[in-house]
Amino acid sequence: MKRILVYILPLLLLISCGILGPKTDLNEETPQWVLEKIEQSENHEDNLFTINIWRYIYKERFVFYCKSSKYDVFDRLYSYEGKYLGTPYGVWGLSDIAVFDFYQEKQDRTVIWEKKDFLLLDSQEEYNIINAALSANFDSITINLTPWTLYNIHPDKVIKKFKDYDIDYDPNIIRDLKSRNIDNYSLDEDRLINMVHLISPDSVTTNDIRVYHANYPNSTDMLSLRRPGISTDGNTAVVELGYDFHMGECVWWFSLMEKVNEEWVFIQNFLIMMT
Repeated sequence: MKRILVYILPLLLLISCGILGPKTDLNEETPQWVLEKIEQSENHEDNLFTINIWRYIYKERFVFYCKSSKYDVFDRLYSYEGKYLGTPYGVWGLSDIAVFDFYQEKQDRTVIWEKKDFLLLDSQEEYNIINAALSANFDSITINLTPWTLYNIHPDKVIKKFKDYDIDYDPNIIRDLKSRNIDNYSLDEDRLINMVHLISPDSVTTNDIRVYHANYPNSTDMLSLRRPGISTDGNTAVVELGYDFHMGECVWWFSLMEKVNEEWVFIQNFLIMMT
């Protein structure tokens, strides 16, 4: 109960103080701060890595939902005036205000801006590595995969795992991992294994894991991945995978892959982080 009050009381205070704005303020004009954020995002100057901005009606007021492409940057809600309201889902143990009822109360989504300049991942070898890793990690289950790659990689943790397990590795794997993961890339569903279902995180409208799995039976939680790093001889690779549970929990790992007789073979998983 104390945990719930920690989050509910600040939200009630925000509403009572009018930070959401007056109920009658449904101005259709896009505010200047949103236009500035769009310009920052298009110029790659946004340190929150915003890729979508949607406008909703929430508690009879306009609010703006800014979605990030980075797994460790929480999506953010703002009032029409640009006041930060909190995250649209609960995150225990963090100071951010958790707007728990947003998904239940939101209405009338309007797309204000969506990032359109994702490059298409077009390397068949990378799809071969990704498909082999996915097949090894998930058996007879639908893989709900974010339709673009992330690029916030963990090279230091990959190196540490190699050293901890006394694995002799080509340093080019790390260099290649860094060079490939400098931006988001759209994934081509036709080049992924049949188990994969590309699904936008915005279509997941609940923060209750039980409701999610009722809506997506026999499926993974929302999985994301990065582009693989490949050795100089082209016979060893690593690919980072991970999925975020609702309520802010996540698990990330990388799969070590080797090419045998021109086919990519899964060797071992290494845990990177779990919260």
